[in-house]
Amino acid sequence: MFEELEIHIEEVETYIQNIYKAVNEYASGTYKSFELDDKGTLFITKGNAQNLANYISDYLMTIANIIGVSIIE
Repeated sequence: MFEELEIHIEEVETYIQNIYKAVNEYASGTYKSFELDDKGTLFITKGNAQNLANYISDYLMTIANIIGVSIIE
């Protein structure tokens, strides 16, 4: 049981580090995001605040799901 919890903690830590990295990149002006054009071509563009907010929101929801699974287990 504790080994499974340790794995979940490491996973959450990775997501938090990714959020921290994205915020720092945004602050320094180097944050990039992926977008699709009208033809469905994926390209990299300079990320804006909405891109960052969506990224963080997705990661926070993932963290919440991991914590929820850990509590249930």
